[in-house]
Amino acid sequence: MRIVFYYPVLVLALISLVNVTCAQTYDHLDYNQIKAIVFSNGQLFNNTPEGCMPGYEVPQGMNTYTIFSANLWIAGLDNENKIRSFAPKFNQNYVNYFGPASDDCKSEEFRLTYDKVWKVDIAEILFHIDNFDKPGYEMPESFSTWPAEGNIHNGEALNLAPYYDYNQNGIYDPESGDFPLIKGDYAVYFIYKDTDEHYYLSQDDMGLEFHGMLYGFNSTIGSVFSETLFLNYQIINRSQTNYSDVYAGLWTDFDLGYVYDDVFGSDSVNQMMYVYNSNIEDGYGVEDVYAEDFYGSPAPVQAVMLLNSEVHAAVDPDYYSGAHPGILYDYDDAVTYNVLQGKSMNGVPYFNPFALENGDTVITTYNYSGYPENGTGWIAPYAEYGGDVRGLISAGPYTLNSGEKICLDFALPYARDLQGDNLSALSVLREKAGAILDFFEENDLGCDSYQTGILDRISKQDKITVYPNPSNGEFNVDLSDIAEKTKIVRIYSIEGKLLEEFTSTESELELSIQTKGSYLLFLETSKNKYVSKFEIF
Repeated sequence: MRIVFYYPVLVLALISLVNVTCAQTYDHLDYNQIKAIVFSNGQLFNNTPEGCMPGYEVPQGMNTYTIFSANLWIAGLDNENKIRSFAPKFNQNYVNYFGPASDDCKSEEFRLTYDKVWKVDIAEILFHIDNFDKPGYEMPESFSTWPAEGNIHNGEALNLAPYYDYNQNGIYDPESGDFPLIKGDYAVYFIYKDTDEHYYLSQDDMGLEFHGMLYGFNSTIGSVFSETLFLNYQIINRSQTNYSDVYAGLWTDFDLGYVYDDVFGSDSVNQMMYVYNSNIEDGYGVEDVYAEDFYGSPAPVQAVMLLNSEVHAAVDPDYYSGAHPGILYDYDDAVTYNVLQGKSMNGVPYFNPFALENGDTVITTYNYSGYPENGTGWIAPYAEYGGDVRGLISAGPYTLNSGEKICLDFALPYARDLQGDNLSALSVLREKAGAILDFFEENDLGCDSYQTGILDRISKQDKITVYPNPSNGEFNVDLSDIAEKTKIVRIYSIEGKLLEEFTSTESELELSIQTKGSYLLFLETSKNKYVSKFEIF
């Protein structure tokens, strides 16, 4: 089997975005046909370097986006039965939200430590395990700066980001083999808090700390993981206040290509809210300077699922059109609490006109839970023309006492029916969502589930031989010691960027790479994972 690869020279840079008030560091999770931006202050998918633009691109490289912005929302009752909330929307004025709860979050030392996000993938972890103690090994910056332990002298918690304690000494020391623990095969980790001034209508902070991880799984096109990312939050109460009747969820500003032709829907069976297009063609009839950013025909669909908890509400409180302006920016505590509970902004419950009980309509916390693809059930009244849609999917009520935590897991599946239309894509989405729920449950991917079994799944490097190594670009890979016949082969740059992937049943590979540099050959079977480094000179 002979395969030739041509790779451009890779130049990677860490970039900072300057917003209205201060710099916030960000990075992209750019795998699995998705490119998603994550900020150190917890902001997701919004305010890219080009300005106030969407930041969830799918498929990657097509300049088409499904989400403009997303943020975790939470609200509850404090010891005095007063509503307290934290509900940011867009990337506006988040001064010093990055990092854990602390006594001083404004120092230069704190900024240098925590005004960043940490991008890690499984290839880096495997290579680190095999090479951390070898001469010449260069550790990834995300490993050396991983925020495993806080500065207790600054009021920070000692235990922060998860890690594998290779030498079991209770201290994070990656130079001795320790490494970050991630979910999935690649991830961006971020940590932020609300223990600073709230630059919106809510005046009092809740004293919470948020540990977030956006992650995904290696996949082939068409699989359940294709064009899907996952999102895990751990919400820790670092205050002395006990909270009751707490609701939390993910607020999302959907922009499915063209902004003003989107329609909201919800699905209690598949635990999701979603947005689809009002027409088979995204941006139909619109002459716009950004028309090249539209999906065209057939339009896709985008969803947000809640995986680890029963969904309490899936609503669209912020639907916007010329006739229905909604609230574009920030909520006060009462409005936030109402929406998280699945009520309208003024606290009035929603009624499903298609669900009758003793002749009366039934209160619901699922907006527009019908089936547009079949024309049945409760469908949004603006489905013919669409609008700018914002949705919220939430869970609760919880009790969140001092020192306790809430864990939430989300999935963000995208679907498109290239042989159908905007509505048949919903059938594809529902099937994909059901498979994601099954996978999450069958693999026990709970709050504290990481790649903890990775050491048991790694065999020694002598199972996989690259020769000659280094080479001038022509080299062989001996797989004769691998018992399993079918093998997934991936080639990464030394920075951990996936460059090529294919499946092979051969015991010997003849490969050719035309660009000088260091590479990782990553091989996966149904039982094991292997990695080997090789050089092209």
